[in-house]
Amino acid sequence: MKVASKRMSPDTSVDQLNIHPKYIGLLQAAGIETIRDFEHWTLERLATQGIGPAGLEILNRQLQYHGYTIGTAISELDDDQSNVDLSFPVLHLPASNE
Repeated sequence: MKVASKRMSPDTSVDQLNIHPKYIGLLQAAGIETIRDFEHWTLERLATQGIGPAGLEILNRQLQYHGYTIGTAISELDDDQSNVDLSFPVLHLPASNE
């Protein structure tokens, strides 16, 4: 996977995201340690961890800034999609298998 300079690796710890430490703690308590760990989460499940709409929007924007979108798997945005407005709440998340 080619990662541009502003992009973080999928294995980057969530504590490297520019979000409030409270949200980092909530994510880590839920078992989300790296960007890749978002792969199997839905907005509904994240909301049950105490992350409200404003926190989800900030988290979403941070992931997008680093070139990721949440879908069936964390994936990089293609270069020609980098200007696509994927702002919250227009975000596709996979259904949980649990």
